[in-house]
Amino acid sequence: MEVRELFTTLKEKLRCQQFDDEFLLYAIKFREVYPESAGFEICYGFYALAHGNVEVALEQAEIAFGKRRLNDKVLQLLVLCYEKLGDSRAVAYFQGLRRKFYQVPLSLDIKDEQSLDLLSLAMGVGNYAPFAAQRMFIKDGKIEQQAAVFAGEYLPSLEQDSYWVGAYAEQESMNGKNWLLETMRYNSEFALRCGADFVFDIQRAELTKSKEIAVESKRGLLAIAGTEDAQAIEFRCGDNVMEAQLSKWMFQYFRMDKPTVISSKDEMVVGKFVPLGHSPRRKKVVLNILVDAMSWAAQKERNYQDVPNIMRFFKRGIIFNNHFSVGEYTYPSFATIESGLTPHHSQLFNEQAAVSLDTCYVTMSEQMKQLGYYCVNLMGGGDGITNRTTRGYDRLLTTTYNTPAYEGVERTIRHLEAFGECDQFLLLHVMDVHPWRAKAFQVPLTTQTGLSLSGRVSGYDESRPSVYIQKTPLYEQANIDGVRNVDRALGTLFRYLEDHYADDEYIVQLYSDHGCSVYDDEPYLLSDHHVGAAYMMRGAGIPERGIVDELTSALDIYPALGKLAGFKVPDYVDGNLPAALGGQEREYVISNTMYPGQTFKMAVRTKDYECQLVTEDVLTTDGTVNMDTATYEIYCRGNKKKKVDSPELRAFFSAIIREYTKSFDNHGLSWQD
Repeated sequence: MEVRELFTTLKEKLRCQQFDDEFLLYAIKFREVYPESAGFEICYGFYALAHGNVEVALEQAEIAFGKRRLNDKVLQLLVLCYEKLGDSRAVAYFQGLRRKFYQVPLSLDIKDEQSLDLLSLAMGVGNYAPFAAQRMFIKDGKIEQQAAVFAGEYLPSLEQDSYWVGAYAEQESMNGKNWLLETMRYNSEFALRCGADFVFDIQRAELTKSKEIAVESKRGLLAIAGTEDAQAIEFRCGDNVMEAQLSKWMFQYFRMDKPTVISSKDEMVVGKFVPLGHSPRRKKVVLNILVDAMSWAAQKERNYQDVPNIMRFFKRGIIFNNHFSVGEYTYPSFATIESGLTPHHSQLFNEQAAVSLDTCYVTMSEQMKQLGYYCVNLMGGGDGITNRTTRGYDRLLTTTYNTPAYEGVERTIRHLEAFGECDQFLLLHVMDVHPWRAKAFQVPLTTQTGLSLSGRVSGYDESRPSVYIQKTPLYEQANIDGVRNVDRALGTLFRYLEDHYADDEYIVQLYSDHGCSVYDDEPYLLSDHHVGAAYMMRGAGIPERGIVDELTSALDIYPALGKLAGFKVPDYVDGNLPAALGGQEREYVISNTMYPGQTFKMAVRTKDYECQLVTEDVLTTDGTVNMDTATYEIYCRGNKKKKVDSPELRAFFSAIIREYTKSFDNHGLSWQD
């Protein structure tokens, strides 16, 4: 039987629930001809469940879930398994995913808050944590929903460890931000407006009334927040008893120099203990700087005139001048960088889906945490919290949109000084450069005042998403001014590092998650401007090479850090160690779009050629597409109008395309009824 005939037979038997030996035999044959599919696991799981073996069914369902996070048959199987096992939390979550993506009615009898929160998670989105697009409530015995914020509580997660959400303040009123957060947490307008750029302090923490800190050879720091206003707290060090006052939902740090018992009448929120001390096996500072949407292709065209501080600093390291992102917007690109996995391997391609990275994968921050670094995301948009690609960070300071470089630089310097007695791994994510629609977002002041009236209003008719914003005087100048603002602020940070650390005491990587379309007359999501991204490094173990023309991908940031910081890079990682760091130079890089409901697009670049592919069919909800409908053209790089063709080039690119897409090529087959 051919694959389509096998599939049709299996699907019909599945619909009729004919889980006999013939069904299992067909499933095994299907695996032989189409091993990349989750089809065998789906069939074997339903077969096992029908024959009373829930454990085997769940095992197969979890394997299938690893391949297809949003396949309806996989989600249905998981729901049935967890119903049999009596796990109401998991049932609520997976039913929520089916309700959101496949309109399957809910059939829940929720009696606990955790299940309700997991339903909220599933019905929400994959980014913007801690905001809930749809938070579920029980009212008059019925489930209702509205936009809200998870605050003063744990973020929902199927995994055991989770993050607690508080309010961030540096030097200001102890009772201002927490009052605002408590007042507005269930206000749907506050949530829909992303808190008007409220800053959250999200930490790994435990709720307890008593905590014993057994300080022996290691001194350390401890973050503690209250759950009540003006909450009294007691520190007992031997016979010495001291008292302090906590602010509700706002972390304060305390130094622990000797064994101490901390107690309070009410529950406290106690963060992870931060041991002090440097290790010769680590660097004092490892800093990753993500400049969101910086198009390095545009900087090259402008002869680097907008980034003098960045160029000055990194010319004493390596500037990869031929670097490309994998995705076209932040959500999949950020996940790719943090995990070292392509979106179809991680299954993190859809920002609308609140699904997480499989625990079998070790993120970049987890690697650094295992080495003993204190891992903190000092400024970010919360993109990796729900999907767990930032799960190695013990602290995350998040703001949805307003993450200016000047503020991030000052926050970084203060953090370096406050935690200077330990080795730090830091992430700074700034968005000054990111283009937003002028109708909804303010552009830099210099852009507003520097353009003529006609140039100033040139972008106001723009209604497309940010990835499709076209070239106009307004958007182009706003992007240039944003780059200049970032460069000026980072210049302060770079001078601080040079003044306070020896060259072998730090590692700095600067990269962008993607470029932008505002330099293209006709936006193409995989153009040089849009996926031609920044990547550079300087510090311990990094040769002084300056600008290098080696092809690199965003996937390579993970193995590069592994080489520099000293952690083992897993074999499953899709990245490559650059030749500039002792690895092998890439022959090609791949960028692609994976947006459900839109055609799949892919660009394969070598140093000389670029192959552009697009499918006729759109990407399905579960991230698969019929590659039989794909067509592609080959161009000379640098001249997109000059098409080239030869049997050798077509064979070369066809082999790459087949290998890259085989795990999500559905051959026109769909399990959904």
